Amino acid sequence: MRTIDDVVSFFRWETCLSTPVLIAASVIIPLVWGWGTHVVFQWLWPPSPPRQVTSGDDQQPPRPPFDYQI
Repeated sequence: MRTIDDVVSFFRWETCLSTPVLIAASVIIPLVWGWGTHVVFQWLWPPSPPRQVTSGDDQQPPRPPFDYQI
């Protein structure tokens, strides 16, 4: 039968924070965080379809009123 000391000893830093666990956590946590962030942003701001070009559109985008080149 397990005692409370057995349970507490399982959660010691030496047991929980072994090198493989730290390596796995340092890979898995950022992946999950990035994927979750991507999903939330896609849900909040879904991508808009590309705008269709019509014959009334200008061929060149509008330019600034003067040239910035030296």
